[in-house]
Amino acid sequence: MDADNRTITNPLTGEPDAGKPPVRFGGRGKVNPLSLPLSLRGCKLRISSMPFPCARLFRGLVSLACSAAGASRPNIDYFYGINASLDMPPFIFIENDRATELPTVEKKWLRKGPAGENFEAIDVLPNFTRKAVDYIRDHAGGSKQGKPFFLNLPLNSPHTPILPTKEWQGKSGLNSYADFVMQTDATVGAVLDALEQQGLTRSTVVILTSDNGCSPEANFPALKAKGHDPRHHFRGHKADIF
Repeated sequence: MDADNRTITNPLTGEPDAGKPPVRFGGRGKVNPLSLPLSLRGCKLRISSMPFPCARLFRGLVSLACSAAGASRPNIDYFYGINASLDMPPFIFIENDRATELPTVEKKWLRKGPAGENFEAIDVLPNFTRKAVDYIRDHAGGSKQGKPFFLNLPLNSPHTPILPTKEWQGKSGLNSYADFVMQTDATVGAVLDALEQQGLTRSTVVILTSDNGCSPEANFPALKAKGHDPRHHFRGHKADIF
């Protein structure tokens, strides 16, 4: 995606698709996930006003960006993420412009598809958390010397599949979705703690946002039976007409 002229670079062809919606690999029949190029050439995100280290730890491929070595790469110097939403194959981790392993087996998280032998969906949120904390630590020294950094951290949670890790299972006293939200909150806390530990709190702008309402996969009746309504007083939920 080129933020300057609002065009989207097709990850398969490397050509700009002006005005077209992004392709989501593994989605509803748009692209065969087996055709995903492991080199992932042609995926761009231009942040022309940020001449300093930038990283994306991301749950989607459309805006994939990295600048490993070549001068033709955009300003993002590090990328770590997954193909799309965590219920969309192929199930692999992507670091910079390479998959960390080939999708040689088949696994299923809501949807079935090719996966890395070592890939487990439950590991994604802890991995994102660890990578974010490590990135802050590794760039703290430069930041204190007048070389700020940018970190973009769109999480896989609490999107489906709902997979709180063992230490968070049952923590909320409500259900697994609420447990997953608590784990997500802890990830935000880990990022804030890392900034504080590195002495960067007063010099860092943190923006926390969300894209839509709660999914019905949260099991609204079960939550309401225990006194919690994730909609508050509003109507509807994610994926309906409200």
